[in-house]
Amino acid sequence: MTHHHSSDAHAPADAPELAGETEQLVAGTLALMTTFYRMPHPKVCCRLLEHLGRLQQNPNFSEPFRAACAGLAAHWREHLVHATRALHERAGNGDPGQPTGLVH
Repeated sequence: MTHHHSSDAHAPADAPELAGETEQLVAGTLALMTTFYRMPHPKVCCRLLEHLGRLQQNPNFSEPFRAACAGLAAHWREHLVHATRALHERAGNGDPGQPTGLVH
């Protein structure tokens, strides 16, 4: 005989699929953090910020987790500024205010 938890009755039919998508989003976010430290490029940072934004908006997470994601996003926006400045300097364009066609 199979025992079902009372919470199972309230879980949506697509709960495993949603859990898989959520795990992929978290794993992707962590992978982007690792990628940025290996290759600090603004495009990587922008993609990471997109992921953090999606995590912040995800109702599957607790408010403290989403607040932590908001704090991380603020931190990573600082990295974006520095990475963009470094990219401009490497390109010989010492003025970080000049666009280089990066998509944010």
